[in-house]
Parts: sequence; C-alpha cells; structure tokens
Amino acid sequence: MPWTAGPSASSSSASSQSFREKFIVEEFSQPSADGFGCFSMKLHKPQPAPTPDQKCFFLIWLHGMDKVDIGQDDLASVQQHLGRPTYFLVPRSPDRCGPLGFYWSVAYTREQNTNDLGFVFGQPHTPFLERITADIRSFKERLRPSKVLLMGYSMGGFGAIQLGCHAPDLFDAVISVAGYGLGTREPVTSSYHPPQPRSSEIFDAWVSTAASQLRQVSVVCAVHAKADKISSFEDVNAILAAIREAGGDAFMLEVPADKANSSSKARKKNGHSYYDYAVLGKSGKDFFYQVLLDRLDAAQERATADKELATADKERLQKLKAAVAAAER
Repeated sequence: MPWTAGPSASSSSASSQSFREKFIVEEFSQPSADGFGCFSMKLHKPQPAPTPDQKCFFLIWLHGMDKVDIGQDDLASVQQHLGRPTYFLVPRSPDRCGPLGFYWSVAYTREQNTNDLGFVFGQPHTPFLERITADIRSFKERLRPSKVLLMGYSMGGFGAIQLGCHAPDLFDAVISVAGYGLGTREPVTSSYHPPQPRSSEIFDAWVSTAASQLRQVSVVCAVHAKADKISSFEDVNAILAAIREAGGDAFMLEVPADKANSSSKARKKNGHSYYDYAVLGKSGKDFFYQVLLDRLDAAQERATADKELATADKERLQKLKAAVAAAER
C-alpha cells in the first residue's frame, strides 16, 4: 500500500471489563492521487492481541458528515457488544480535489451539491472505490479475521452501502445506521427539497444495480428511525426490499419513535439522533448487536449447508459417471 505509516501507542482509558481492553493504533495517510484528495486511516488493534485460535472480527467504521473521529471508548463499547476481539479500521473520507468534493466514494461538483444534493447528483468515484477496497482487502489478508463488518452512521451509512456495492465479496455484513442511497424518492417538500421526478429516477436506476451487488453480501442491515427527517427511512426500506427481491438477506431494525432524538449530543429534534441508542448504549446489545450476530451465524450455517450439498452433488455425479463408464466397458 502506498501509505505513509505513523504507528502510535495511544490506548483507550476504558475499564478492564471483558472486551473493553485497550487498543494500540497504527496511523496511515495518503496524499492526493487519482482524482481524489488526501485521506487517512487508523487501525485500532485490540490488546492483548488475539491468539491464532481466537475468532476475531474486523470492523470498518465510516464517519458521518461531520468527519468526527470515533473515540476509543466508543470502539471499546462496540467491541464489548460484539463479544469478541475486534480490529477497527477507521478511514477518513477524502478531502476535496480540485472541483470535486466527496461524500465517501461519491464525488460531486459545487453545482451538483447545491442544497446539499451531492448525494443525489454526484457520481461514484471508481479510483477511490478501488483504492479503499484494495486497502481493506490488504488488511483483511494481514489480520485474517473470522468476519469482516462494514458499518457507518449517516453519511457513513451511505458510504457503507457504496463500498458494499463495489466489493460485495469483501464483506460478511454491510450495516447502514441512519444512512441513505444515491438519489431519493423523497418529495420536493422534504428537508433537502430534491427536484422530482429526476431524483427518483436516479434512485430507481441506482437501486436496480445496487441490489444485484448487495445480494451477494451475507447480511445487509439497516438501523433507522421512521421519524428521521435527514435520511430517508422509505428510501432505505426500498433498498432492502430490492435486495431481498434479488435473493439477498436484508433487514431493517426500526428505532422506536421515542428514541429517534435520544443521543446525548442531539441539538435538533429531527429524528436523526439515535447513535447512542443503537450503536453505543446498553440498549444496542439486544436491539441491534445480538440480532446481527444471530443473522451472521445463520448465514454461516446456510453457507456450510450449501457447501456440503454441493460436495454431495459432486460426489453423486462422479459415482454416476463411474457407473456409466463401467457399464460401457
């Protein structure tokens, strides 16, 4: 990887409860290249390091529009909810490059981002998608986790869906929390005032392609509040429905209405503040994480059964061919 590495020994101040151990951080940065701006990554490594026989997770966390870095105490909470040692890769969305700004892998011009509609009129930036998924694949080969999870909040959920579409074979689960898709079916009267029918046409065309890709991911999960006025609940529901129709495993976890503005840092009652409830708090364990783990286990069981069936079919075919050959002799 063409990265400038700067390992550091920072660690969380979390307590010594199970799976709330400290992390050691490796930092990487890359200058502007291939039409996208400078971006960086942090790899948070659980301590003590997992033993070779431990089943650890590798979770890629994508930040939201504010680009605020997730703290190590928050990562320790997520690791505790997952119940196993977890490596966290925390990249940063690329900086502006010339006329282009970036919502993760979707690039937009200033004109396209009028009224913050870059998520409607922007375009997937293939060079960045290739770069970041290649880097994730390299870390996966190095760490050898049992599962690779891709997860983000708000714009990070949008980014998770885009990366999952580009490299579905790379991830065991794609999780969008308060996320959205490319384009929107929301009416002109909604918060972003998207022009219709053009915004819906973009969304519908994108969904048909996205579903065929995301169906290949073992588990696709969305965590969303119906009261969310920033990210469209109905758009995300449509994405999940298209994935299921294409044969994939996609499901929604609906945040209760009274929790949609429950995050401690919520400043506006826009239904978009359930990060604490879904991701960090004790409530997230049963509401989200246990459901996710159960779906991952079920997907693994299906994959094992499919593999055993394929092996049995192959053996039967070989026996049939041998019998036909014997009869012809």
